[in-house]
Amino acid sequence: MKKNTIKKSLSIMATLSLFAVSTACYSVSAAETDVNLYIDRITAKPGETVSVNVGTRNSNVAYDTVGLLVNYDEGLTYVDHQSSYAPTVNSSGRNLFFTISRDNPLKGDVSLIAYRFTVPEDAAPGTRYN
Repeated sequence: MKKNTIKKSLSIMATLSLFAVSTACYSVSAAETDVNLYIDRITAKPGETVSVNVGTRNSNVAYDTVGLLVNYDEGLTYVDHQSSYAPTVNSSGRNLFFTISRDNPLKGDVSLIAYRFTVPEDAAPGTRYN
């Protein structure tokens, strides 16, 4: 059976807000303050429900608050989400907004949240969803 591509780069539309909580003053290079966001790219069969992971990789910055707005393709059906960080998730139309606020800052490779979506039963082979 042919698989359909779901571009797990769910259009990160709007804002990615990562705030470092440290107020110490010191000089740093840009590479030391980078937070690299990722959204999985996957393939799926028609009617299949898949998880799309969103997180950070190789983050050189410790952060305790994250806010992210994700706009997803109208062809997909949002099912739910999973996260070990107890995020606040709000949805409006095809937009999902989550925030995470922690007492202990995160750093490095961190999976922040996994959204689950269902691919339409009638999805044609090769269809791409954003």
